[in-house]
Amino acid sequence: MGAPKRTPAQNSRMWGLVSALAKATGSSREEAKGALRRHCMAVSGQDHSSHLTRHQARQVIDRLQAELNGTQQPEPARREPWGDRGPGPRTGQSITHRQLDVLERLYHQAGLDTKQRQMGFAKRQCGVPWPQTQAHYDSIYGGLEAMVLRQADPGDIWRRCRNLVGNPGLNAWQVGFVDDMCRQFSEAHAEGSLSGVLSPHKIAKVIEAESRCGVER
Repeated sequence: MGAPKRTPAQNSRMWGLVSALAKATGSSREEAKGALRRHCMAVSGQDHSSHLTRHQARQVIDRLQAELNGTQQPEPARREPWGDRGPGPRTGQSITHRQLDVLERLYHQAGLDTKQRQMGFAKRQCGVPWPQTQAHYDSIYGGLEAMVLRQADPGDIWRRCRNLVGNPGLNAWQVGFVDDMCRQFSEAHAEGSLSGVLSPHKIAKVIEAESRCGVER
């Protein structure tokens, strides 16, 4: 029996993103459909959304959403993990202890395991060897994400997500995120490959959840 095909809800989501892309770029719906075909081809080797499995459809939706996000004005800065942004610009807000812990974990996940290498990376990203503001945090965090993806083992990330299930330290958003990650891994495993589940952002959010819960690695 083959993998289950994409759901009606996934189909509606894909076409909703196509319409949003057309509006955001000032193009016709037919032109925006090219993005859907392109992402279908990249994920599955064919350009028809009707042939996608549920796992492949999730990947196409993520790709369309990322493309849509790229057409919109970015937010001034990334939100601080698990808290309100607070008043004032990010350049005027001090980095928090929790953010420093997240960066430390990201450094080690990316293979930057010495202070000298971490200082060199930070200086390239934000101009100073030790981050002091939330703007510095944003620059370093963003730079580490792609490095972390290259180093990540999907099976290990799945194990870490399972270990977080039910942890009382998770906030409400993280509870849903961890549960959804476990579901995605389980479905991807049934389809024969875990590699398509991960993205730099998802791995960073797993690390943030571990930091919040005080999980040692």
